[in-house]
Formats: sequence, C-alpha cells, structure tokens
Amino acid sequence: MGITLGIIWTPCVGPILASVLTLAATSQITLELVLITFSYALGTALPLFFIAYGGKRALATLPALKKNAAHIQKAFGVLILMTAFLIYFNIDRKFQTYILDVFPQYGAGLTALENNKKVDEALIKLRNSEPVIVPDLRAQKTPAPNRDFAGATRWLQSEPLTLDMLKGKVVLVDFWTYTCINCIRTFPYLTSWYEKYKSDGFVIIGVHTPEFEFEKNQQNVLAAMREYNITYPVVQDNDYHIWTSYSNRYWPAHYLIDKEGNIRYTHFGEGKYEETEHMIQKLLGESGVEVKKDVVAIKSNSPASRVTPETYLGYGRMERIASPEKIQNDIRTKYTIPSFIEQDFFAFGGLWRVTSEYAESSAGSTLDLMFQSQRVFLVMKPKDAQKPAAVRVMLNNKVVRTITVNADKLYTLLELSEITQGRVTIQFNDEPIYVFAFTFG
Repeated sequence: MGITLGIIWTPCVGPILASVLTLAATSQITLELVLITFSYALGTALPLFFIAYGGKRALATLPALKKNAAHIQKAFGVLILMTAFLIYFNIDRKFQTYILDVFPQYGAGLTALENNKKVDEALIKLRNSEPVIVPDLRAQKTPAPNRDFAGATRWLQSEPLTLDMLKGKVVLVDFWTYTCINCIRTFPYLTSWYEKYKSDGFVIIGVHTPEFEFEKNQQNVLAAMREYNITYPVVQDNDYHIWTSYSNRYWPAHYLIDKEGNIRYTHFGEGKYEETEHMIQKLLGESGVEVKKDVVAIKSNSPASRVTPETYLGYGRMERIASPEKIQNDIRTKYTIPSFIEQDFFAFGGLWRVTSEYAESSAGSTLDLMFQSQRVFLVMKPKDAQKPAAVRVMLNNKVVRTITVNADKLYTLLELSEITQGRVTIQFNDEPIYVFAFTFG
C-alpha cells in the first residue's frame, strides 16, 4: 500500500491513506498497529528513496546534467514556488476539476492500484472507528451505482424503487443504522428537508445497513422510524449489498443524485447541513423547479469539542479496557474494576460473558467508564425479550437514574448541562442484558 503511495505521490491518495491515518489517530497503541504503520511508511519511503538516489547518480554521471546542475536546481525551486502559489489559491483544484470534466477516466489506471476488491476487503476489516474523510472529486459526476438497489432485504413504507423510476427527481441516498448516535443527530435535518421539498420532486431513500445483528430485525427498524418521525422510504440492507455497491464505509453517509441519475454531492458524517440543503435546491433548480425557500435552521446537537470515542464492548472491536484480567472469549468470567481507570478506558466488574459483538451481564455485575462528554449513550438489549431488566446508572458514585431495558436500542445514560469529565457506573441487578457499545454526544 505504501509503495502505491510512493509511486503516485499525492497528499490525497485515497482510502488507503485515510485508513492508516485513522488507525494511527484513534487506536490504542499495539504491536499490530506499529507494524501496519511501519510497513506503510517503509513502502512509501522506498520508491522516493530510489527516485532521489537515481536523480543524484544521474546528475553525477551525465556530463550535460552535471554541468547545468545549479540551473536545474534553480528551475525546480521556481517550479516548487509556483506550485505552492497555485495550491494556496486553489487553482490546482480548479484545474483538476476541469481535467476530470473533460477526461473522466483521467488517472483511473493509477487509482485502480488502490481501489480494488482486495484493498476494499482489507479496509473493511480495519475499519473500527470514525474515519478520516478524503474527498473524491470524481464522485461529483459519477453515475449512481446499483440503480435497482439490488440485494435489498425488504422495503419499508414504499414499494421497491429504482433510480430509473425516480428519473427527473432529486434523490438523497442516506446510509444509516438506528443505534448510531451520529445518524440520529442528522434525522431532524433529513425529515425537515423531506417534508419541505417532497412536493418539488425531492426523494430520500434511507438505506438501513445494520452495525449489530439485532439491527436486522424489521420491527426494531420500524420502531426507530416511528420514534424519529421518518416517513420517507427505507430499504433494509441486511447483507451489505447496497453498501458494498456504493463502496461505502461510513454511518451516516449522504449521496445526492441529480435528475439524470448522477451522484453530484457526497457528505460523510454529521455537519455541512446548509451546504447540503443549498445543493438540494441547486439540483431541484436544474430539474426546472424554482425553489424560493429558506434553509432549515435547526439547533445542532453535535458536540463542540472532543468527546470520548465510540467504545465497543465485544472482543471483536474492543479497545481501552482497564480490567486487569485477560478477556476470556465467549466464557463467563469474573472481572474486577481497578480503583483507577484512565480517561476513555472502561472496566468490567463481576461475572461477564464477552462475545465478539457484545458482553452479557449477570446479576450483580457492573460496568465502569471514564468519559468526557455531555451525553452518554449505551446500546443494550435484554437477553430475553419477554423479561425486561432494570439497570442503575451512577455518576461519580451518585445514583442518577434507573433505566428499564425492554427493547434492542440506544439508551441515554447521562444528559449533562455541558461537556464533563467523570466516571459513569452501570449496575446490573436483574435479568441478563447484552451491552454492545458506548457512544457520546
């Protein structure tokens, strides 16, 4: 991967660089992470070393180059300064966009080195946290893939749709999953846009691609749609067919498609709501609809400063655990909570069975986390749907609330007045509960 970067050296080399940067920035330091980063750096350095070494040898051995070495260095110095000027004023980006408009397949051969099936499969395995986003200029004019939404599990609130059926309309494809707090914070904007522009030819198709096994359940998705007032069509993508056809890697992800079926705008994660709505208005205008409506003004619930990263409790993606005992995969084991827990670390107390996706509590077990956030959430489900269970939530050793876990969903543990550092403790005194992941806001 690094060798590919060295050959086609560019600051925005694509998903490979994004994944390595994400791993380095967000993961706990492990031998595997060190080896990945070292291998990538070595692969990057080798081609550049040979280019530099070969250039020096050429200057030293070829008389014509040796004689004019000073002039060559000055010429390249001027070229570097001119390039810096072009980058500073974004002229290089405008030139790239122009070239890609005129020659859509420009660079396809080189980018194929990284955008291939084996690399995509490896990146999916590496993905364990919120990614670094690297924009792809080519996506601005790309025909939308999977026009029939092939591989869909089922459609909700609509008959099966295709992009050909929606030709002439502006379509927003939204990848989401109902326990994703980042997705939940986008719903007020999505539902507002849909109600505001649906009579003008605007359609939202929510592609529900589950992160956890229980999110495949149709009734759970329908319950979430009612809770968040989602009235637009939703397609369940339980087997990741639509997700894969878009080469998607993020929740949430928005793909805005014009009247001809081309992807004209993409955004991953939260934010850029005004920019997205302006693009909706622009594409509706291209469809012949005169839009004279104010941009939706909705108070954002996204955190304004750093919060604890999403914390998974199954061994498949577990990080930052403070319990001194080694995790025993799929075996009920007694764990202890140390007196001191580092920031963003968590610990199990009492008997727990830790599986790849979740941890199963026992009567009397506890779960502690040192967090920094204003809101703390926990994805939970009762082991037996017919036996709801109560959990007690404590903040810095003081009882805050009791929650009844009676469904498979995201539960709010804490809602504070501001971003706070503290220790949250969850006590499980009843029926077994599956806990999947902490999220924050």
